[in-house]
Amino acid sequence: MSKGGSTAEAAIADTDVFHGFVFDGQDYPPERVEQAVRAVQRQLGSDELRRVNDALLSRLAEAKKAYRMIPKKEMLDDPGISTLVNSLALVNQAWITTAIARNIRAQKRLHGFFPEELYSTALTGAGAVGGVMSAILQYDYKTAGVDAFTHYLARAISNSLLPTPKEKRTYRRVESRMHPIDLRDQDVVESGWVDRKAARPEAVAINHELIELVRSVIPDLPTAQQRDTAAWMIERILDTGELPMQREVARMQRPRVSVERGRQIMAATINNIRRQIEDHYPQLAEQGINGWEEFKEAFTRTGPAVQIAPTGGGRSGR
Repeated sequence: MSKGGSTAEAAIADTDVFHGFVFDGQDYPPERVEQAVRAVQRQLGSDELRRVNDALLSRLAEAKKAYRMIPKKEMLDDPGISTLVNSLALVNQAWITTAIARNIRAQKRLHGFFPEELYSTALTGAGAVGGVMSAILQYDYKTAGVDAFTHYLARAISNSLLPTPKEKRTYRRVESRMHPIDLRDQDVVESGWVDRKAARPEAVAINHELIELVRSVIPDLPTAQQRDTAAWMIERILDTGELPMQREVARMQRPRVSVERGRQIMAATINNIRRQIEDHYPQLAEQGINGWEEFKEAFTRTGPAVQIAPTGGGRSGR
């Protein structure tokens, strides 16, 4: 048989093994299942991936019933459970990589890393069974079903990439010795703050890190209208240091809408930005990323007088 024919047969065999294992509960050696999952996972669309996750999570929930009082590490000693967990991690590899990339953008200490460098940490966490592996083992499929699974994984990945207490102490010591170039003499800058149109140095509400984080969740907003509005609002904030007025939001819509409708669009957009950030980056509350509390406070008030400190290069007043 030709080499091309052998390759085609191998591809078909991988597909058969994958569907037989996932949907029919057929038994194959773990290494054969892994090979099949690796071969097929890149071809799956979102609907197909949801069906695969649903089937695997259902089987894992059944398999865990025999191990209700057993530690997670011992659960993975069961070949059946181990194969199901590994398959779920492999089939969601693209989503895991995307979630890691979001965390790299959100956490300053991770800047400069590539997702591939943090993949093992996200997969297993700091312990023997942590990160994605632990999350999959602990997922309550009976209560949550399949719809919450990918967001649940994203939260687990964020938690696995948080700094340890020792790392936090180290970062605080390092950052205490560092000052921005334009604020070399902090005492002089603070005592000489005389520009009443600009925010105090310690009161900067939204810095570059937070703006990038907001931008990263805009594609996840539920409607094109909200995505366009959010992108426009961010540019407006960077330019003026102010949250846009409701009538300005109304005017930028295509076609234009009433001021009341502009207020509704603005409120819905802001609420969904906050919801997406809190969903994708639960570490914000713990780490206190610069400007987050001010961001929530300012974006809760949608009146015309709300001011947000710009990141630099824009106007500080109107």
